[in-house]
Amino acid sequence: FDTRSGTLPGKRSFVPFIHELITWLGGAGRVNLNTDASWSPSIYIPGGGGLRGNYSPGSKRKKNAQLVRLDSAIDFNWGDGAPATGFPKDRFVVDWSGRILPPTTGTYTISAEADDILELKINGKTILTSREGKSASADVELEEGKAVNLDVVYTENWGKAYARVYWTPPGGSRMLIPSSVLIPPVEKDGEAELVIERTTAIDPSGVTRKARLTAGRRGRMLGIEGTATPGIYQLKVSPQAAASIGVAEGSQIPIVVTRDSGESQMNQLTQDDRILIEGNLEVVDVRNPNDVLAVLSGKGFGEELWKILAIAAFFFLLLEIALARWISRSRHAAEDGTLDFEHMGEPDASFVAAFNRMKETGK
Repeated sequence: FDTRSGTLPGKRSFVPFIHELITWLGGAGRVNLNTDASWSPSIYIPGGGGLRGNYSPGSKRKKNAQLVRLDSAIDFNWGDGAPATGFPKDRFVVDWSGRILPPTTGTYTISAEADDILELKINGKTILTSREGKSASADVELEEGKAVNLDVVYTENWGKAYARVYWTPPGGSRMLIPSSVLIPPVEKDGEAELVIERTTAIDPSGVTRKARLTAGRRGRMLGIEGTATPGIYQLKVSPQAAASIGVAEGSQIPIVVTRDSGESQMNQLTQDDRILIEGNLEVVDVRNPNDVLAVLSGKGFGEELWKILAIAAFFFLLLEIALARWISRSRHAAEDGTLDFEHMGEPDASFVAAFNRMKETGK
């Protein structure tokens, strides 16, 4: 790659080679950093979906929670600690909401254990309540592919704090409800996915673009807002995505928006293609600069164009001559005439007699 020891950087193939090399390297890790050119291109982040958790200090649920985040499962043991930095250790409420998408049809056993209180609802109906560390369970009938609403409210008063929610699928064993079947709720602005974090990306032209980490039925996606042309985008990794991707928080990763291979193909026209084109256009084969000059000088299909222009100029000249003659005649016909009454001579006797009768009779 060093220009002092080779000529590769000077070759036309150098940039495509580097592009392909980075594309190959980008797809070799845990996260495929290659994506197709599209509106808002995104990459999949491992970890699936989850539930939106609204964390509110105090003993009651609040409309505007102090902390909102996506939790991949309800599996927490805070002990004597707090759910997050700056949050109280006691006297708080967590409201998880979203949907469950059952993988099979049948009877599911939903169970929970919590300290102090956990209430679980499906489609708005309370099916179980766990108090003071005691486990509670209930059976529900779920249909494959038909999502149901899930709401879980956990209240912590004093002392130890933990909350876990399990299920036993038909023919399966007891396990935590996995993030792969949990779908976060839709935002109020009508978006199909929950926006977890917003970040930025630098496109190939150096312009800063908006990016965001979302979660939905497909799982977690890290995407660039708007349309994206092929090239390399430097995406600033959000804190929640950094651990999943395996990079340091605040670092940048290259996302390669790939180019459609069909756009780069230069195949020669077949005879069928040429017949189709010549049915609508006149085609001239240009093989060298002399052919280009010949077309520009009026040969080939350009000759027909010059004929049309020459005929149009001739008719325009005739029209101009006819218009000039018409204007000249119009001006001549509109000239003013004058009469000289002082040199017309004396009136004859008949005119004088008629004039006198008019004076006498008034007619």
